[in-house]
Amino acid sequence: MEDYGVQLTKEEETKVDQLCKKIRERVAKEPMTPRQRFEAVYRGEEPDRIPIQVCAIGLHAAANYAVRPSELYTNPKVSLFAYLTHLERFGYDTPSAFRFSIGEAEFGVKVAVSDGAVPFGVESPIKTAADLANIKFPNVKKDGTLPYILWMIRILKEKLGDIMPVYGFMGIPGVNPILLPMDKQHLALRKDPVLAHCLSALAMKFTIDYGNAQFEAGADMLYIVGTDDLVSYKQHLEFEFPYVCGLLKSLSGPCFTIGAGDWSHVIESFAKAGVHGFFLHSGQPTPLDKAKEVSMKYKCTLRYGVNAQVILHGPADKIREEVKRVIKQGWPGGRFVLCTDSLDFGTPAEHMDVFMEAAREYGRLPLKL
Repeated sequence: MEDYGVQLTKEEETKVDQLCKKIRERVAKEPMTPRQRFEAVYRGEEPDRIPIQVCAIGLHAAANYAVRPSELYTNPKVSLFAYLTHLERFGYDTPSAFRFSIGEAEFGVKVAVSDGAVPFGVESPIKTAADLANIKFPNVKKDGTLPYILWMIRILKEKLGDIMPVYGFMGIPGVNPILLPMDKQHLALRKDPVLAHCLSALAMKFTIDYGNAQFEAGADMLYIVGTDDLVSYKQHLEFEFPYVCGLLKSLSGPCFTIGAGDWSHVIESFAKAGVHGFFLHSGQPTPLDKAKEVSMKYKCTLRYGVNAQVILHGPADKIREEVKRVIKQGWPGGRFVLCTDSLDFGTPAEHMDVFMEAAREYGRLPLKL
């Protein structure tokens, strides 16, 4: 078995098993396992109810576990327990999206932490295409925090993989700050196309290696994230689309794109490239009707998240009505998963309970809304 540099003590393994036992006991009370539910949706079939996915990445998983959000990006054991505890507490259908590095620090980029505790590059050793010759290509199974996500995938697959799908996470080659900070990346798109293409090509090789390592560790599917809301369709076609096509053809499993901001102008392009589906949010500008139209046209699965601000502020009636609205608009035609947007750190647990109750009630199939 691959050694990713992290080992649980006997006491920690017992704690993991106790959490997973509670999750299994909850799953056993329903007519389908979450894995069966998701797989039915992927095939375009009707499960017992719409699958529920919660995005606790970084902030809410940390708040629920009473640790600093930054610890979820630096301590794999804390991250594992935080996400498992969140899954057990709120009872949704698959572990939340989780991440550590997407390669910035491992390529030598200086990294800072955002207000939301997300690592991001602020200074790169790359100034021109010639500097790429001096870049050391990271070992995805050994360098920095890259192995941590592989370790977490393996643990989740061993403990829950028979009843729940397990997902990995990485950046998209092209429009992504893996090798350059965001402002420098977008400047290169406009002013230095040679550098931009070199970065895309190098990032593609890295993401192929990292993606296949995640599938080897046990991932059923990968979330791939970019910043397409900040680029034009023309820039996307030139500097990203060819590399995404190459990536998807080179990976041993399927991918979902995660879109923050408005991806309306590129969503069909990603469908043509071969993604399995989309993970979009009602708190972001990509309209549900547009996302649904493209998903149905290309037989992709749409994961669409209820607005995090609605769940944060409530009240309960508003949360329930928003869940109902998203289900009524999103489910017809099938291939739909009800999600949340990335939850705010201060989201009250009782508001999450309302969301889950409404998701189970209104998502029971066939719909009777």
